[in-house]
Amino acid sequence: MDDTNQSDKNQKMVLKSIAKWLVIFALIAFVCYKNQDLMQEALEEIQITPVWKLVVCLLLGNLYFIAEGCIISVYQYGRESPVHTCVHFSGLQHLEAEPESHSFIIIICMASA
Repeated sequence: MDDTNQSDKNQKMVLKSIAKWLVIFALIAFVCYKNQDLMQEALEEIQITPVWKLVVCLLLGNLYFIAEGCIISVYQYGRESPVHTCVHFSGLQHLEAEPESHSFIIIICMASA
């Protein structure tokens, strides 16, 4: 009895997941269809942009999210933060820092990555 209930729940979860992804893809397809001219113009602009500028933009965007994650983890976990692990992993000596100077540790971590 429990096995059939569990399999029914699993089947419902799978169907919900499939339905969710179908709705997401339908919305994306609708937006792409409605904005074909804008997408073509954006693609043309991307094609004339030097590759190094695109790479720098992607790297800076990722660097921002990593730094933001480090800051959030410092405020959430305090001294047991993964930031200290990052400092150790980069080969730097562990700095006994006060909470106000965590941004310095984050900068060291980011510069060594």
